[in-house]
Amino acid sequence: GTSLARFSTMEEKDSHGGGGTPAPPAAEGKAEDVDGSRAAGWKKVVQLDLDRVLERADATDPCKVLAVDARAFSLETVEALKPCLELQAAFLSSNLLPRIDDGLLNCQRLLKLDLSQNALAMLPGKRMLERLSSLKVLYLHDNHLSSLKGVAVLSGLHELVRLTLFGNPLASHSKYRHFVVNSLVSLKALDEHVISDQELIEDATFPARFSPFAPESHLP
Repeated sequence: GTSLARFSTMEEKDSHGGGGTPAPPAAEGKAEDVDGSRAAGWKKVVQLDLDRVLERADATDPCKVLAVDARAFSLETVEALKPCLELQAAFLSSNLLPRIDDGLLNCQRLLKLDLSQNALAMLPGKRMLERLSSLKVLYLHDNHLSSLKGVAVLSGLHELVRLTLFGNPLASHSKYRHFVVNSLVSLKALDEHVISDQELIEDATFPARFSPFAPESHLP
């Protein structure tokens, strides 16, 4: 089954005046250890619950984790996800993330990424985003993205089929939807609606059921 990691709110303790690594949270069953180099990577802000990782994974290696659910933990970084090389789904909504950092860009097998309701003000460069070459679903709604042209960097995500951007300042632009659907040719759905042929062909006229925002185009 899918290996699932959850975050736990652990405060870092530094009783010796240095940057000591906090102990993992206590598990209900037998406690497991990982090597020091791995453990050091998890201590950045909020501690990743290694016990849950070990419970669901085949080994003590974080590389075995396939999904992470860390919604609403006030995270400001996810650098701790760097070792999760096989990660396929990351649910990181309702945090305080100001950017898409290397912790995610290192997860090149990601298929679904939810960064909605964070503090994103800009996107990484196109070359950096191309590292997420397998990404199919990206939720970015309710952030602080204001540059409509900046969305064009997402064109490097050639497998992207579903994207959300509503609730960002850029979504108030009069040409918002037209610009996005014609910049990201792989997209099948933007926000809550399937992309219509009429949106892709300038000045084209189709029956009402094929028009943007037709009831038939609304996603559940």
